[in-house]
Amino acid sequence: SRTIFSNTPEASNIEPGIYRLQQEMPAADALQMLLDPSNLAGHRVIVPEGLRTEQIWQIMSEEAGIPAEDFEEAATDYTSFGIPENDADSLEGYLWPGRYDVPEEATAEDVIAMMWSRMENELTKREIPEEDWHSTLTVASLAELEVRNEEDYGKVVRTILNRLEGAGEADGTPMPLQFDSTVHFVTGKNASVGTTDAERATESPFNTYLHTGLPPGPIASPGGATLNAVQDPPAGDWLYFVTVNTDTGDTKFAETWAEHEVNVREWQ
Repeated sequence: SRTIFSNTPEASNIEPGIYRLQQEMPAADALQMLLDPSNLAGHRVIVPEGLRTEQIWQIMSEEAGIPAEDFEEAATDYTSFGIPENDADSLEGYLWPGRYDVPEEATAEDVIAMMWSRMENELTKREIPEEDWHSTLTVASLAELEVRNEEDYGKVVRTILNRLEGAGEADGTPMPLQFDSTVHFVTGKNASVGTTDAERATESPFNTYLHTGLPPGPIASPGGATLNAVQDPPAGDWLYFVTVNTDTGDTKFAETWAEHEVNVREWQ
């Protein structure tokens, strides 16, 4: 069978996954079945970066036929999956985005276990100490939702750290993050351009307009690029940023309020 495999140029295109095959079939027939993606057993589900758990449950429910309520119920006992207990008391942010082959008979618990084991692997592979997992995922999730272009992730991370520390022009006084993404998380709205005064006044520990410091936990599932950005952000004294072009995601960072005001006028 190895010879047949090595003599078939298309064999390298076989998708990893679980396939339906017959017992005791000739190797050549088995190979033909593997080359046909319709023989994949189960459901192929793609989970993009930056989604909240309720959005992930929705995708899984539509694509794999597992009811969203099953996920909600399974998620309440999040430490049973080996996810460390955390301040948000939630598995939000602990599920790796990516491509999954969900077997036909999989339960919500199976899917959560699968997504968490991938995230645990990514955190471990990057040698992030377990006591830093929660803050790393939290900062990465903020970067994931605040900007669109990968080259800006590191600068957002640095801006977060600068505001928390009161760097540069803040002169040692920590500044609230004032991130619209955290308000969207509270109100359950999908991230649109901005937030209203009423939304920014909504009481929640996740509202970074009302509370200084990081929110209690992640607000979405971050991917590899934002995790890398948290590990190695560029040096800089940025305290502000604004996306000046919502079509391209072009974002300008500023060290001073005066410089930021110029950028905001460009956005307006």
